[in-house]
Amino acid sequence: MQKLTYALTIQLEDTDNFENWEKLVRAAESLEGGLNRNSSPQAITTVRDVYDRFLLKFPLLFGYWKKYADLEFLIAGTEAAEMVNNTSNYKDDPANIHQGL
Repeated sequence: MQKLTYALTIQLEDTDNFENWEKLVRAAESLEGGLNRNSSPQAITTVRDVYDRFLLKFPLLFGYWKKYADLEFLIAGTEAAEMVNNTSNYKDDPANIHQGL
């Protein structure tokens, strides 16, 4: 939990720093030695929140959408993984890319 708290602190200091976000994702993924169906509800909620915020900030990173779907499969099964996959499909639509890029 200390690792997660530290990662969150440095991420909040510079919310545009991709490396800090990666550290936060890795720290969340490593909660309880790695998440699975038997993980605590708090750990599961934490990692979902981290992934949701990370992918909101960086929606075009397919590899992280896949990691999130794989994690959901481990935690909650096929339906949860499919929901992540369906959510990630919007990223492929050019209309969703900001005009300012």
